[in-house]
Amino acid sequence: MLNKVWKMLGSPWLTAGLTVLICIDTAVGSFIVLRDRAFYEELDREILFPYLLEIAPMHPELTLWIFVLILLVALFAVNTTVCTIDKLYMILKKKAPRRALLPQLVHIGFLVALAGHLIGSIDGFRAYGNVAIEGEKVPVPNTEGLYMRLDGVDAEFSRLAGLTALNVSMTLLEDDQVVYTDVISINDPLIYRGIAFYYVKHGRTLKGFIVDVDGRTMEVSPDGSFASPSGRIFYFGKIYSADDGSGRAVPFIEVIADNGKRGFLRLIPSSKVEIDGTPIALKDYVLATYGIFTINKDPGIWLIGAGSLMLVVGMVGLMFAREDRGELVG
Repeated sequence: MLNKVWKMLGSPWLTAGLTVLICIDTAVGSFIVLRDRAFYEELDREILFPYLLEIAPMHPELTLWIFVLILLVALFAVNTTVCTIDKLYMILKKKAPRRALLPQLVHIGFLVALAGHLIGSIDGFRAYGNVAIEGEKVPVPNTEGLYMRLDGVDAEFSRLAGLTALNVSMTLLEDDQVVYTDVISINDPLIYRGIAFYYVKHGRTLKGFIVDVDGRTMEVSPDGSFASPSGRIFYFGKIYSADDGSGRAVPFIEVIADNGKRGFLRLIPSSKVEIDGTPIALKDYVLATYGIFTINKDPGIWLIGAGSLMLVVGMVGLMFAREDRGELVG
């Protein structure tokens, strides 16, 4: 009985049948996806199995084909495993030449990569919209003690092609100690311990102000404090939009002295305000580069890479084999 089941699971007919069914299911699924793109875009942003099990009862008409596909792929993996074991047994038993192992290397690579995808569909995380300002460290989501620091962005754009070249320098730190530094480029994320950092976009943002306080020039952050030559302490407060007297709405920032007196400094270079006898002037803005990143952790990424490498080596070996290449399946 077990022998019959084993032969059935390793049958080439089962391989062919599953291949046809997988093609049919994915074809049907591609039409279903067109009905609700937003649903599948959200699904693609999440870890597959936990999210799928949560939403499936509410949207069976949109998820049934995915469960069918998972079942078919699982059966295909079992079929491939049985087929590979049988072939390896025959190769070793008959002491066949090494080239006979190449198709089985393709099989094994497929199974290893599939296992990596399975692990990544169960565990890990996906975090979007992570902002890093050049020179400042920010925590990596869901990873205690790990921080990232944007060191610089070098990008080239074309009017027709958009982004054509990209080099984003990033450093990872643990307890203020540098543990990894690398460059992110187009379609080439930084990967560290299974965590992948993907570039989304970058730009320039306000980091602070250069102010002159009674003859002393200094750089101050928007929520920072500063001292005058006489030792008076001032703090920046809220930013307001108000009429400057000419009918135009311009931004002002509240400046508070250590004795509670306050004034409002117009956020335009060369603007001045005097608070309790201390003149304060805005000299210029301090701008910094910022980057926005998507950060994903896929515990199965290394298996996917290893399996893909095995598959490619097997296929290339088959391509250049001088004699019969053997079967690729079953």
